[in-house]
Amino acid sequence: MSKLLLFFLLLISPFLFAKNFYVSSSNGNDSNNGLSPILAWKTITKVNASMSLILPGDSVLFKSNEIFSGTLSITCSGTITQKITFGTYNGVLPAILLQQLTGNWVPNTVANTWVLSLQTPFPPTINQMYINDSFQHVGRFPNTGSLIIDSTVNRTTYLDAELSTAPDCSGGEVLIEVAGWQRTAVEIASQSASAFQLSKNVYYGAGFDQKGKRYWLRKDFDTLDEQGEWYYNPVTGKLYIYSLFDPSLLKLQFSSLDKNITISSCNYIKLENLSITNSNNTGLEINTSSNIEIDKFSITKAASYGILASNSSSLKITNSNFDKIGVGAIKFTTSHFCSIINNSITNVGNLDNVEVVDSPSGIFLVTCNNAVVKENTIDGLGMIGLWFKGNNNLIQNNIIRNYCIFLNDGGGIYTAGTSTGNQIIGNICQYGRIGGQNFGIYLDDYSKGYTVDGNICTDSNDAGIHLHDATNNIIVNNIFAYSKFRQMLLQMYRTTTGSITNTIKNNIMVSNNGLSAGYWLATPYSPTDLGSLLDSNFYIDPFKINKILIDLKGAINKQYNLNIWKAFNIDINSKESPLLYPSGTSSDFLKLYINDTKIPLTFYPSKNEVFINHKGDTVCGLVTLQPFSGIVLMKVPNQKTGISIQNIVSGGVIFSYENPQLPCPNPITNFQWNFPTGTIFLNGTTANSANPQVILPNNCTNCPISLTTNNGTQYLNFQETKNAAGIYIGGE
Repeated sequence: MSKLLLFFLLLISPFLFAKNFYVSSSNGNDSNNGLSPILAWKTITKVNASMSLILPGDSVLFKSNEIFSGTLSITCSGTITQKITFGTYNGVLPAILLQQLTGNWVPNTVANTWVLSLQTPFPPTINQMYINDSFQHVGRFPNTGSLIIDSTVNRTTYLDAELSTAPDCSGGEVLIEVAGWQRTAVEIASQSASAFQLSKNVYYGAGFDQKGKRYWLRKDFDTLDEQGEWYYNPVTGKLYIYSLFDPSLLKLQFSSLDKNITISSCNYIKLENLSITNSNNTGLEINTSSNIEIDKFSITKAASYGILASNSSSLKITNSNFDKIGVGAIKFTTSHFCSIINNSITNVGNLDNVEVVDSPSGIFLVTCNNAVVKENTIDGLGMIGLWFKGNNNLIQNNIIRNYCIFLNDGGGIYTAGTSTGNQIIGNICQYGRIGGQNFGIYLDDYSKGYTVDGNICTDSNDAGIHLHDATNNIIVNNIFAYSKFRQMLLQMYRTTTGSITNTIKNNIMVSNNGLSAGYWLATPYSPTDLGSLLDSNFYIDPFKINKILIDLKGAINKQYNLNIWKAFNIDINSKESPLLYPSGTSSDFLKLYINDTKIPLTFYPSKNEVFINHKGDTVCGLVTLQPFSGIVLMKVPNQKTGISIQNIVSGGVIFSYENPQLPCPNPITNFQWNFPTGTIFLNGTTANSANPQVILPNNCTNCPISLTTNNGTQYLNFQETKNAAGIYIGGE
């Protein structure tokens, strides 16, 4: 018995002796031992100096809703059974880690400008500023629009007659849009009334001619001429702001702190319920670490990245929020077996057009294998929602909206290159914003080995999906709808005939805008080269006969309808719209329902109308969609079923259930009307009553009633009220 007791004590002893270290910026003291709330430490500096005391199973707890300044540098490790936790205590609100530069603003010699002298050592950069929680752009010229390069002399010298009206920004910076998807910021060595010379080459691709490219001058004191514009001089350590009144009256947030938290060479660490804000570069940086869990985190106002990780493994980010991030909310490089699940990411690289330098994305996975990116919501992207490269990655059930706000040639989900085992499944990508090319899903240069299954992509500026020199991919069971120009774009200019081996089957392509509804296939090859790899797709455009457009490289575009297309032995089993509407039909006749939640949802397209789906099957009554799925419905003219208000009579309101003999998949066979008191007004079956009805009595002034169907489901709610004239008005 004593041996068993000894064994048990040895087994649980690590947990019995695990310690909590407490940190409070309001009532802590770094001379304390930190082992209780009343003996809490005070600063992050003390925590950093005490890493050797923090052992597996221990926790470091920051007091809830307090603010801590400095960089938390984590260098300790837990074990697989005893993680080290960094979290909060004394409340549900997170502790806030930030650095806020302070000082006294004084009037500058130039009117309406103010200066703040920072303490030494001067920070090399200040990358962002917020005033009253609103992002403020750095000083720039012009304030709106852009300048345009007239001509290129060489890789460092550019001409523009518009410079005659610009301030001299020598020593400042020029931001050049070298391509629609890339901008380069370079120091200005010198500037004249017609030219500027750079401190290094601007290079993009095989050429250097930047004629016609947009650019901006910025980061120079002489650009300050609008409320809130600012400029930092790293040589003098002076921060300037343009303001019509004392900026000390405003809530200014700016920082020289490059990182709020760093984790280096650590294992089995958990961070939870903490808030990081106002990073001059990156909120949380992880290097050469494994088994790091980040849960219920908040990262806001990071100038570059929310979380930046490299050469790590088994990282897990869950249930966290990211907002107002400059370049990327989450970026993993050469980090494998990682999970990014159920996070909210908003406003990445979209705060100001002239602040966009890189290719801002919600999530970057660079050369990462075996990642799971699932059930995240990503909204408001300067360019890309989710950018990934690597093998055996699962990208599933993410919602990505409002991408390519400032830069184009991107999309909701972007990838490129040869890979194996990558799956893009059940994602919803909607609303590509900027003019030009943007796509819901973008398989770029030589993408190979991807499965794209069950996704819904709508309302891109160009196409729902783009395969650019992409081969050996499987594109099945997707809905591509309502994109401005086309629903699917295939461009294959650099491949050989034998490698055009994408399998594209059972996809629904929907257009209701009168433009092409289906493929725009750009290829130097004959359509016959595509063979039977395209089949069983649905081209839905009930307002116009579908067109499949072929752009033979260097030749005139050709247009085909589906029947002619099939003559090339392509899309043999594919179908067009089961309905074609006459000219002038409302676009509301075509509906796309999407369930973007994690639970089944029931939709009710109309209380008395009949629809058919993309296959021509009749749909009436309730429609239940599984999570991350959708359905395309077309209203059948002049057919009704379901519930309607029959007419208004002096004795009350007549409600009717109409049931024409339609092949509905789930017909209602019997029903009952329910009075507010629970009394049954009328029972009936559709078999013995062609038009069952209920009449509300005159004394019903506010009558909520409902219809219950044979399967026990409440079908509809009505609220009946009298108008000023005493007449009943129906309302759903």
